[in-house]
Amino acid sequence: MTLRARTYAVLEMQGDTNTMARLVNIGLMLLILANVIAVILESVSALHAAYGPWFWWFEVVSVGIFTVEYLLRLWASVENPRFGDGSLGRLRYALTPMAVIDLLAIL
Repeated sequence: MTLRARTYAVLEMQGDTNTMARLVNIGLMLLILANVIAVILESVSALHAAYGPWFWWFEVVSVGIFTVEYLLRLWASVENPRFGDGSLGRLRYALTPMAVIDLLAIL
């Protein structure tokens, strides 16, 4: 199995990568939850004043992780026969509703 095929299998929870896929999926869900909590806490002015730089760095790291995940999904998307090969396949993936939502969340 190629690295791209394995990446696709992990991100899409397919094949024999079930344990790794679950860990990645759980990690991403926890990171999303942590970001929601951070946004809520940062809206409290006293917490923002005391921990503003920490909130900023958490956001920077989180956006970095979500960007890497998006790029990996884009790169590995051609493993799905539904999208096809090459740049056109990646463009087809990028235009799916979930990919658009992911990109908008990153931007």
